[in-house]
Amino acid sequence: MHMRIQRNDNGQYILGQFSRPFDSIPEMIRHFCLNRLPVRGAEHMCLIEPVIVQLL
Repeated sequence: MHMRIQRNDNGQYILGQFSRPFDSIPEMIRHFCLNRLPVRGAEHMCLIEPVIVQLL
C-alpha cells in the first residue's frame, strides 16, 4: 500500500485526501507512527525512508 503526501492550499501537508493537515512532514510521520491509519485491513507501519516521486 502507498499513500501520497500532498500540500493543501494553505501549504500544509496531508496524507491522501482526508487526513488532517500538518505543518511539517516530520510532524505527520510522528503522528502516524503513534496513531493507526484509518484504513480497513492496513497493518500498523511506519515510514522508514521516504520514496521520491519519480519512483512511484
